[in-house]
Amino acid sequence: MRVVILVSGGLDSASLVSFARSEVEVVGLFVDYGQPAAIPEREAARVICPDLIERTVELDCAAMLDDPSEPGPRVVPGRNLVLLSMGINVALSHKCSEVWLGATAGDESEYIDCRGVFADGVNLVSLLLGIGVRYPFHKLTKAQVLDTGRQHSADLERTWSCYSPLFEGSTYEPCGGCNACTERTQEGM
Repeated sequence: MRVVILVSGGLDSASLVSFARSEVEVVGLFVDYGQPAAIPEREAARVICPDLIERTVELDCAAMLDDPSEPGPRVVPGRNLVLLSMGINVALSHKCSEVWLGATAGDESEYIDCRGVFADGVNLVSLLLGIGVRYPFHKLTKAQVLDTGRQHSADLERTWSCYSPLFEGSTYEPCGGCNACTERTQEGM
């Protein structure tokens, strides 16, 4: 079986790619939707999945850019719907049977489009095209996802987890204050 995995460059997608490779053939997809961390995310995604397929789409990231220093989710309305649609398109063109997204149990409380019911709704539509949609980690905590990644030799140290990177000299550095940075620190990464 071949699956498309949406690869963000973060801890969850790195763990999912490593886990999936033990079960199925993986086609990785990175989407640049104008997010502030697109460049470091892409670099990390290439480490996670070197044969990555890359796409660009224009989304309104204004909700994510309002005040990156404030805690809380950075929501881009309709983002996962667009990402999953692109994943379905890639799955059809690469003879894959499913699209996987690395949403976790913790994501469900903050992001509507990370909920299992959202995946089920998209899955109903995508099945008309012959492609399934799954969130394999949606019942796992972040710690469980990281344990799964470690068990499957995920390169977690080279992932990217920051929504509002700082450009220092010629490299990007995590801001240290956004919720993604905070979560990464809490997980001991």
